[in-house]
Amino acid sequence: MILKNFFKFKFIFIFLAGAVQLIGITSIFAMEYPSKPVQVIIPWPAGGSTDVSTRALINATKKFFPQPLVPINRPGGAGTIGMTEICMAKPDGYTIASNAWGPMVTQPAIQKLSYSEKDYLLIMQTWHVPRVLIAHPSQPHKTVKEFVEYVKKNPGKIRVGLAGTGTTDHFAVLEMEKKYGIKLTIVPMGGGSPQMLAVIGGHVDVATPTYSEASAAIQAGQVVPLAIMDLNRYPLNKEIPTLAEFGYSIESGVANFLIAPAGLPKHIFKIIHDAFKKGFEDSEYQEPVRKLGYLVEYLSPEESHKKIEKFRKLYIQLANEFGLSPK
Repeated sequence: MILKNFFKFKFIFIFLAGAVQLIGITSIFAMEYPSKPVQVIIPWPAGGSTDVSTRALINATKKFFPQPLVPINRPGGAGTIGMTEICMAKPDGYTIASNAWGPMVTQPAIQKLSYSEKDYLLIMQTWHVPRVLIAHPSQPHKTVKEFVEYVKKNPGKIRVGLAGTGTTDHFAVLEMEKKYGIKLTIVPMGGGSPQMLAVIGGHVDVATPTYSEASAAIQAGQVVPLAIMDLNRYPLNKEIPTLAEFGYSIESGVANFLIAPAGLPKHIFKIIHDAFKKGFEDSEYQEPVRKLGYLVEYLSPEESHKKIEKFRKLYIQLANEFGLSPK
């Protein structure tokens, strides 16, 4: 009996010792990250909105992260080159990205890509800015109601300047045509700055830039703001009504997200998320981003996923209906 109990207790001791050792090893692995600098891919040129806001976020986050955060610009392909790189990166937490959402919502609708929504994880949304429907002061319409009535009586007469084909404002205009039953003449301008110059100069009748791009011209009276393309009025200018207030809730804008490769271990994902969330909440990040005219708006990983999926599916549907889908 004594010998039997001896072996029984010896077995329990060995089991518990092994369990403690396993827990210790697991803790060591969890504590090992990060053991070297982390690359933050920015799929746009230096000096652009994504680059400036990302570097501000990195500067604010570095005090909460034990290793250097290194920004690396990978411009090209409307953000898809850098997006491809992050989707192909090793999911070890040493390569993440900060990207505007176009490569995740609009580009999949208009071209065949080497990545899909299964190849990346959304860590958080870092900012958002809605688009605004603006008109040249010479136009007879000063409200959305007047605009719709005029366009219905004059189909194709109104020229709308867009940042480009397949952009979020392009899809917003297509959605307006569908929901309002109107026809506009679309004029791609090749960027937000040419878009603003065109509507200020009267070369197009209306345009749909982001509010941050249009704010100076709105304040100077060079353009007339008809409606914010969001569900709620814009906090930086609550006098402008939303399209939703005229019967149709059309949302359009630009949003930015932190992204990681699919397969990233949960404990590493949490370390990255929590550090950048602290950086996001820091004034060193929020102040310069607000100066850009953006809403400092956090969305959790789950909320970010729902938002991306909502617009990705919407734009794929619109691309199919309007003949923009890749053949």
